[in-house]
Amino acid sequence: EVAGYKEQWEQLEQWKLTCATTEDQLQAAEAAHAEVLRQQESQMQALQMQLAAYEEQLEQWQLKTATAEEQLQAAEAAYTELSRAKNQQEAHVQALEIEVAGYKEQWEQLEQWKLTCATTEDQLQAAEAAHAEVLRQQESQMQALQMQLAAYEEQLEQWQLKTATAEEQLQAAEAAYTELSRAKNQQEAHVQALEIEVAGYKE
Repeated sequence: EVAGYKEQWEQLEQWKLTCATTEDQLQAAEAAHAEVLRQQESQMQALQMQLAAYEEQLEQWQLKTATAEEQLQAAEAAYTELSRAKNQQEAHVQALEIEVAGYKEQWEQLEQWKLTCATTEDQLQAAEAAHAEVLRQQESQMQALQMQLAAYEEQLEQWQLKTATAEEQLQAAEAAYTELSRAKNQQEAHVQALEIEVAGYKE
């Protein structure tokens, strides 16, 4: 029985390690995600500054060039650069969304593992408490039986001192034996009931 409890306890410890490892991974992933968002913000600011520079450059080109051809070429170059940066940003956002979805799935598994660990630990504690109570009752009943047997032995000695004939001693011994047998049968019946109760706890 104790070996079974130890095996359940070892499984519980392994679940705790698994839960802790997954939670550490999730925290690391959240930190990485926060860093990526910070980098995105920095890149967006840089892009806005670059866009402002392009706008300023475009204004200078518009001032410097008088023909529509030059203005069109400058606008096309700026649009191409902005489109390329936008496509890169969208691809990076999609990759982040996939990564976050994976982290969410790991988090849901972690929550299920936590519930399983908590339920198993509660069941183990309840079983240990029930087993300890049964052992305590058995110990108390065994002590009571030992005291009862000692009283019977003392009574038998008193009967032997009071009776002088072998017939009286035999009758007293038979009576004591009958009483001891009855007490022994009661104890055996009680032990069987306790074994059935313990089997119920084990189940």
